[in-house]
Amino acid sequence: MPVPDRLVAPAPSRAVLRGLRLFRWGALATVVSVALGVHGQAEPASPAGPDPVAQVPT
Repeated sequence: MPVPDRLVAPAPSRAVLRGLRLFRWGALATVVSVALGVHGQAEPASPAGPDPVAQVPT
């Protein structure tokens, strides 16, 4: 029996590829939902200091 020059890995089955694709979409959906949840819970920034317009003498 001749020995092949290179060993070729078998192609993954359709079920494996479908599972990986579903995993990828699920991971993306999880990241997006967590990011939106964190963004929705963020509190607005407070002003850095007193309002300079309010301190202008009239």
